Amino acid sequence: MILEDTLLTRSEYIRHAANIAEKHRMGKYDVKSVPNAAKCADLIADTYARILSAGEAAAGGIHSIPSDEWIGDNFHLINEAAESADSEESRKLVKSIGKTSSSLGVYEIAAEIAAHTDGRIGETEIIDFVSHYEKVKPLTTNELACLCHMLKVALLKRLAEICEISDSIYKARKEAERIFREFLSYTGDMENGRRRSADVLFENEDLLSPVFAETILRISAEYEGSEQSSGTGSAVIRAALSKKLAAKGTTVEELIAREHSTRISMGISAGNAIKSLHGLNSLDWDKITSVLCVTEQILNRDPSGIFRKMTSKSRGEYVRLVRVCARRRGETPEAFALKIVEQAEKEGTHVGKYIYEEYTRKNEFRSFLFMLFFVTAVLAFCPAVYTIRLSAARYGWAGLPLILITVGLILLIGLNLALTIAQNMYLEKRMPFSLPELDFQGILPEDCKIMIVIPCLLNSKKRVDEIVKQLEAAAWANPQTGIFFTILGDLPESESKTRPEDEELIQYARRAVRNLERSFPRREESEKFHVMVRERVYYEKDRTWMGAERKRGALIELNRAIIEGRLPRVNYVLTVDADTIIPIDTAIRMAQILHHPLNRPQISYVRSEPVVTKGYALLQPAVTPAGLDRQHATPFEKIYCDDEGYDSYQCKTSDFYFDICNEGIYTGKGMYDPYVFNGLLEGRFRENSILSHDLIEGSFLRTAFVSDVHLYDHFPRSYGSFVKRQHRWVRGDWQLLPFRRKRFEDGAGAMKNNPLNYYSLFKMDMNLIRSLLPAAIFLLFAIGMIFLRKYAFLWVLITALAVFFSAGGTGPRRLLRAFFEFLFLPHRAYYHCDAAVRAVWRTFVSRKKMLEWVVSSDAERSIGDTPSYYCKTMWFSFAAAVLFAPFLFGIPSLLWIAAPYAAYFLSVRAKGPETVSVSGPARRSFRILARKIWAFYDDYAVENENYLPPDNVQFSPVYCVAHRTSPTNIGFLIVGVLIAERLGYLSSGEMTERLSAILDTIDRMERWNGHIYNWYDTITLQPLEPRYVSSVDSGNLAAALLTAASLLRSRTENACGENQRRRAAEGLLDTIYCLNEIALPEHRAEAALLEDYLAKDENEGELLRIVKYYQENLHIIPEEKADAHSFRCKLLKMTQRLWESLNGAEEYCGFESKARELADRLTRAALRMDFKVLYSKQCRHLHIGYNQTTGEFSPSYYDMLMSEARLTSYVAMGKGDIGAEHFTALARRWNDDNTLLLSWSGTVFEYILPELFLASPHGSLLQGSVQNMLKTEISQAQGKPWGVSESGYNVLDVNMNYKYKAFGLKALAVKRMRENDSVVAPYASLMACAQIPDAVLLNMEALTKAGAAGKYGFYEAIDYTPGRRGVVESFMAHHLGMSLCAAANLLFDGMLTEAFGKMPMMAAVNVMLTGKMPRRRCAPRKPAASERRALKTVRLPSRAPEKEEEPPVCISGRDAEVLSNGKYSVVLNGLGGGYSTLGEIGITVRRENKAPDGIVFYLNGKLLVPVKCELSSGKAEYTYFTNEADVQQSICVASDENAELRLIRITNKEKEARSVNLTLYCELMLAKPRAYADHPSYTGMFVTTEAQTDRENRTVFLSAKRRRHQPSEPPLMAYCAMSVSDKYKEAVESEMYDTDVLSFQGRNCGIAEPAVFRSRGSHSDVLLAENSGIVLNPCFAVNTKIRVEAGSTVEICYILGAEENGGALTEKLERLKNTERVFELARTRSLIEREHISLREGDLQYFRSFSSKLLYGKKHYSQQLQRKLWGFGISGDYPIVTVMLRHIENASHLEKLVRLWCFYSFRGIKIDLALAVFDNADYISPIHELADSLSLKAMWGCFPVRGDIYVVVPKDGESAKPLIEASNIVFWL
Repeated sequence: MILEDTLLTRSEYIRHAANIAEKHRMGKYDVKSVPNAAKCADLIADTYARILSAGEAAAGGIHSIPSDEWIGDNFHLINEAAESADSEESRKLVKSIGKTSSSLGVYEIAAEIAAHTDGRIGETEIIDFVSHYEKVKPLTTNELACLCHMLKVALLKRLAEICEISDSIYKARKEAERIFREFLSYTGDMENGRRRSADVLFENEDLLSPVFAETILRISAEYEGSEQSSGTGSAVIRAALSKKLAAKGTTVEELIAREHSTRISMGISAGNAIKSLHGLNSLDWDKITSVLCVTEQILNRDPSGIFRKMTSKSRGEYVRLVRVCARRRGETPEAFALKIVEQAEKEGTHVGKYIYEEYTRKNEFRSFLFMLFFVTAVLAFCPAVYTIRLSAARYGWAGLPLILITVGLILLIGLNLALTIAQNMYLEKRMPFSLPELDFQGILPEDCKIMIVIPCLLNSKKRVDEIVKQLEAAAWANPQTGIFFTILGDLPESESKTRPEDEELIQYARRAVRNLERSFPRREESEKFHVMVRERVYYEKDRTWMGAERKRGALIELNRAIIEGRLPRVNYVLTVDADTIIPIDTAIRMAQILHHPLNRPQISYVRSEPVVTKGYALLQPAVTPAGLDRQHATPFEKIYCDDEGYDSYQCKTSDFYFDICNEGIYTGKGMYDPYVFNGLLEGRFRENSILSHDLIEGSFLRTAFVSDVHLYDHFPRSYGSFVKRQHRWVRGDWQLLPFRRKRFEDGAGAMKNNPLNYYSLFKMDMNLIRSLLPAAIFLLFAIGMIFLRKYAFLWVLITALAVFFSAGGTGPRRLLRAFFEFLFLPHRAYYHCDAAVRAVWRTFVSRKKMLEWVVSSDAERSIGDTPSYYCKTMWFSFAAAVLFAPFLFGIPSLLWIAAPYAAYFLSVRAKGPETVSVSGPARRSFRILARKIWAFYDDYAVENENYLPPDNVQFSPVYCVAHRTSPTNIGFLIVGVLIAERLGYLSSGEMTERLSAILDTIDRMERWNGHIYNWYDTITLQPLEPRYVSSVDSGNLAAALLTAASLLRSRTENACGENQRRRAAEGLLDTIYCLNEIALPEHRAEAALLEDYLAKDENEGELLRIVKYYQENLHIIPEEKADAHSFRCKLLKMTQRLWESLNGAEEYCGFESKARELADRLTRAALRMDFKVLYSKQCRHLHIGYNQTTGEFSPSYYDMLMSEARLTSYVAMGKGDIGAEHFTALARRWNDDNTLLLSWSGTVFEYILPELFLASPHGSLLQGSVQNMLKTEISQAQGKPWGVSESGYNVLDVNMNYKYKAFGLKALAVKRMRENDSVVAPYASLMACAQIPDAVLLNMEALTKAGAAGKYGFYEAIDYTPGRRGVVESFMAHHLGMSLCAAANLLFDGMLTEAFGKMPMMAAVNVMLTGKMPRRRCAPRKPAASERRALKTVRLPSRAPEKEEEPPVCISGRDAEVLSNGKYSVVLNGLGGGYSTLGEIGITVRRENKAPDGIVFYLNGKLLVPVKCELSSGKAEYTYFTNEADVQQSICVASDENAELRLIRITNKEKEARSVNLTLYCELMLAKPRAYADHPSYTGMFVTTEAQTDRENRTVFLSAKRRRHQPSEPPLMAYCAMSVSDKYKEAVESEMYDTDVLSFQGRNCGIAEPAVFRSRGSHSDVLLAENSGIVLNPCFAVNTKIRVEAGSTVEICYILGAEENGGALTEKLERLKNTERVFELARTRSLIEREHISLREGDLQYFRSFSSKLLYGKKHYSQQLQRKLWGFGISGDYPIVTVMLRHIENASHLEKLVRLWCFYSFRGIKIDLALAVFDNADYISPIHELADSLSLKAMWGCFPVRGDIYVVVPKDGESAKPLIEASNIVFWL
């Protein structure tokens, strides 16, 4: 069992490994069988189902099971590991070990490693154990290969055991709860029942487990604290349990500690196992195997040292071949390895020579030929015999020619089909033949240089530009030093040697290459790019001038230039076509293979002629069709294109010729040795004779095939182009007929012996036989139907089978292809025969047009995709239709008549728009949205923000601008500037100025390895701490910079075709629409003029007239609302700019040069970012980021394809910073239906953000996932607008800012979704407008109805979660930027995706967007059927609806309450008294909690004493009844200022008007309470008061400043302002003030009857002394005489506050006078408080019961007591709450008391909480751990003012007495 495992020291660990090995050597095993991974996974899945059913309520609590948390959060990882361990590949791996005992041994090794490391398995643990195991009993290679699988099984088994324990804990708890309920029903209330009745709980000793005991005690304690119980039952049960346990020699504490220890250890073990499961795949298994494999260690002694320089895959292949050879020889692999190493040491050669010699010794080609002829005989025997019989029966001997022709055709067809069948049968169980490969580690050695060459036909400047871009793309894909790039150009055929335009074209090509050389950023070496244009030569036979020998001649001339030094001397040349896509690092990978000593060509003389007989001079990669955009592909492409696109699961595949003959077929794209190429082939063949040079060159140079290196080519678009290509290939094959003879003619005309081996001749023969197949099928069908019509079924059957098996493809596609193959059969037969006849005629007779060839792009253009074209070219189909009209009811004829039309329809793209687009009102809606979004950047990315956008702007409940920004914000701003120019909101000059200013700012920002930090202050440009670099943000910025650069370059290229003034008019119209939406009807601007102009596309004169009209009629309207005023100003500015432009005053002339300069700056800024530093080579993933402050990389990675980091991955690969292996390593996790890839959080952001820049082709894996995600989003909206993503939500933090979080759908997320939130983010749907504009438009209407529309488009979110419903009224810069980019893609047909995708650096990466579906997709493992049924009936618990606010609560007497904003606090009591503080500084004087004190009010000289004090969310209300009037006082503390607001309402209920005197009075402290208490008079001496009155506006402003004792002290000022709203100004008759306590209160007079009121007999008139300046005892006293009309109410507002920094108060006071806003913000803060500290029902009432003891001072201690407190680490400066904690079952009570500390800390009151833990357990103390965890969690809270929490451990009760004595409150738990 898990809990019985023991951790071992390293020495014990390796000794244990040796002991296990000794047991295995003796045939003893501790395990009986290898566990079934599927069964283990099912157990875990059942536990996961139970975790889900328990829901959020059980997650993360004190009593939750930690292992359940690990399993619940990481089930997707466990599921993947289980699928891997239970896969067919894994089962084959286990079978490959052989004996059952061997598999048991490997599993036991894995199990022991897991057991004695507690599941924490890494490279060191594996190597340590296995290496010492192998010293006793070596493992075979297969056993080592199986180790990873067995480790997964062992870890899954370990997790399954943990789940069993977890399930037993869960069941025990449920049983304890059941028994406790029965006990309650038996005894009634516990304390009222008999004490001995508690013994009933523990009668069954079998149930007396630690879990049972802990649960009983916990739920009894919780019951005791509930309303149903009065409080002593817990002690009764504990006593009964203690009595029962005492008999067993243990205690309650020991039992509970044991349960606690079990849960902790299970959590640790589960976490270790899950992390190890995840980490196993990222371990360097090649290194581990290399260290542990005995065979590899022997081969490491290779005397040449080559073995150690090879890639790990090649070393592993050597080991496999050694094993195969040893098995053939009947030896052990180790013995065979030793022999070949000894032999290599004797001869001083590489060990691989002997391995491959032994492996290839067996010639399997002859056995294949036997199988081929046998299969042919089997296929042809029955048809041939039947045909002979029928022919003989009908025609007798006269039918002999018919028999011979028919049987010959049957044999030919049979041979074609047999060739495919035999090859597949022969290769089915063979491993692909692999060539050894060196490991250059990304750096080419000095003796290995490469040139990538593009042979092409240069016929125009446009073609030159295309080829140069292709060359640049190749350079980006292969950026290593030592690789050169060359355009090898031929001029078009001509009737003369030169043409007038030739020189211009050549010079243009050279300039283009020189420009590329200068502009290419990676210039480690000079002259990296070259162009070589050949002269034409005259061909007498064809009477034309053209490049000699076309491509073959061009390559020979290139090689000659390399050899002679006219081009860089390179070792290898990679030749590709002009439209070939070269993936990342292809060149270096191919060079690693060719440069290996075993692969280097060895030339021998065969029949006196040189030829490569060993090694290879030519390397052929796999050529795969580039992925199709299935939205725009023709039906022909969809049906006939196989294996298109990028396969992230690509691996080595079998190739018959290379696997059997060790020689592949060269297809014209590959790498070769130029020296050997020219040495063997220059002048070797007769000139003007070879069209398909690929096959013959590959035969002489010996071709190697590498199936796991890919090049991508384009498949023919139409049937016509496909036929032309096939025709050319067939001609080329038949022109090689002379090389089937023993002698052939060379370039000098001499006859030479043919040195080709029978492999090469066989390849030629098979090509010829295949080319005859369509003709053979058609001819056999025709002969049969004409001469043996009676047996038509036979010919139909033979034809159908032949066509079906030759059609290729799989499934329905094969049937469809077979149908079209029969449809096109006459035409294919015709053109194959035509090609063969032409080739034979030209080769042996005419010698003309031997090199007839058309460039594929020209061939595509020359095809007329019209029915007439196909009817003309497919005339033979009509002829065949006429011929077969009498047969088979005319069905073949009808089909063949339809063939040309079918070819036409297959070749034509489906009608429809190239991209999703909108028009009319929909287009207008999206343009208006874009205009509003740009207004945000226009308003906030301004000069004082350094032209950077603030992260967010919040409008409610408080307006605030977040003066910080991120790389993503900057990136979207840069792209937004270009979009705004395209929409007409900026002129070209303004665009370049803004971009220049932004780039200047970026240049001033501090960086790390080229990366911008994640957050900067937009005012100071200083990085914010911690200085963090985010991979995603850097990738987003890099993509935006590159896209902007590409857009600028396109803009300069198309500058002439741009109608700037029309754009400006469209932008002007959008601004008018925005203004008219919010302006009053009478203030709206006329839009019809511009609408008519744009609809008619009239001349500029009409536009000038319209603009002049706007200039004359548009003007500023002072009384207009702010939003409308803003858009009106923008409209005026744009109108003026357009007017100046139309009048020829355009200020910007050098736009093109500045745009190019900006494009270069943008590109440099992007390329400066080094993503290599953020990449982990070990696990092949990008780190989340790097913390420069701590110098640490994030331990987590972006390891999923479907994430927002996808864009970063593509950019980093395109830059060449990381390789394609990263893309392959990204996890692809599928949903249950295998219809879409899951993301981590299930947010729209993760799916669509990369799609703003990446154009995933229609039908690709990524595009399909995005489309299905959107369908899921819309289907789960449930009557609300749709769009769930990461966003702000309607909960505020302590700074009154909206909180931010990732929200997603469970159906789209990998992670376990804990909360049942419902938050809709408008930007999430807006990002999808380029995919589904109609659905997004409808959603925009729904969002508008829901109130989400704002000034800058749509607000951040709408929160539909119960308890916090509302609109999140803020705008986030990056979300607006994403919406703007999506709108631009929609409005301008993929503006950004086109710009990003056409960059040369992305060409090699774009092919990855065509990613294929995996070959095998596994649905995630689901819980067992029984659990699934249970889950269907269990509703997952949702979050309990929160109350909008607490009901009002009344306090009276000495009960106290505190109102606070976290720093400024007001303490109130039920007597009307209290005090105010600012942090630790007292603002008003506090006294004992006995009478009204602090801030008091007098009405007509009488102290107001409240009859009622009512508390509600964020405010307090006092009610006073007097003879003169009824008075109500409302009090709150401002959330955003250090001030309190007191609103006095005086109501006259009499029938006549009355005048009353209202006086406010408070004494000032302006010092720390302790200092004031020691010297009150001395403290007041340093305070100076000032007074200001405004009789007209009826305001009084008093202030009191305390002089600073030292310059370092901050200034402090208290103030009091009295104000009256305009409504009540006339009611105020006079106002007076005083600031001296002595003049107001007098000597020996109290607050109840101050002297100022005693001095006058009547209190109807009060005269205050209006003292100010230096006073002895400062105070604020304000008197107001008010006339209150009968039955009316007058409101007076008093604002008291404090200012630390001496800032201007005018604006603050104006805000504070808005009483509705201040009270609403206070209410909002009270809701934040409940969320922030997780207040529960009843908490507030409970906390207020202790408020009087905590809020009115601390105890005064003697010095001796204080010193004892210091012994506990407690200062004693603040009130102390002590919790004496003895029993763990009282955890819920302890949580509540910690919340009490959080409650008062949140309200700015400092309290020290002491948790005194009494636990004498000898091992882990659960009580101590609980106290530590709760205190740590509470201290993490964001509290500006707080005390501390102390966890103390008194030795005994006596030592705790000082703590108890000093405490204000003591709790005993």
